[in-house]
Amino acid sequence: MATQPTAKTKKRLSRRDMKEDKLIAWAQQVELFYIENRKILLGIAFGALVVLAAVLLFRANRQKSLEEASLDLTIAKLKFQTGLVDEAESEFRTLKASYGGRIAGEAQFYLAKTAFQRGKWDEAEAAFRECVDNYNVDKYLNVAALAGLAASVEAQKRFGEAAEIYISIPRNYPKHHYGAEAMYQAARCYLWAGQKDKAVETCQILQRQYPTSSLRSRATKLVTQFP
Repeated sequence: MATQPTAKTKKRLSRRDMKEDKLIAWAQQVELFYIENRKILLGIAFGALVVLAAVLLFRANRQKSLEEASLDLTIAKLKFQTGLVDEAESEFRTLKASYGGRIAGEAQFYLAKTAFQRGKWDEAEAAFRECVDNYNVDKYLNVAALAGLAASVEAQKRFGEAAEIYISIPRNYPKHHYGAEAMYQAARCYLWAGQKDKAVETCQILQRQYPTSSLRSRATKLVTQFP
């Protein structure tokens, strides 16, 4: 006769039951840990929220500050272009001292242009050189700074050096629209420096690299004017 199960008979636990028991035990431990350390945990969470809020506020303020700086830079440029050079120069100096990156780079470029416009060639040279050496805003400003540096050196009658700076523009920025003009200016400076061979070579390169440029014929005529 089969034996009937009694209440005292132990039930065999399945793997699923064992996992559920472990999960319940772990949940109880977590709950107990939270109860015992509730103040500490709440403090950590509050601190994290404070840090997050500070970071978001800093980013928002920084963005607002950059937007205001961009507006100030635009206003300073307009003053420069309309002849209010002294006011513009002061604002460019303030922007350069207060910001970095593009704002400082453009401010430095316009400080160099200010010196050049006033005929202070050595000061303009130093300012353009600082722009070339210390700021890398974008290829357009980089090329403009190199052209300004070359023009400042040329104004001091250092024609050979100026030619080398001009020629560095198409070498470093071959697809830039100023490339043909820079090569023409380089050829002209080579001629004034008494380096006709380099001038002729530069004109030949200009003709090959910029076959549709109107400067090709001008460069050829320029060379033929010198014995």
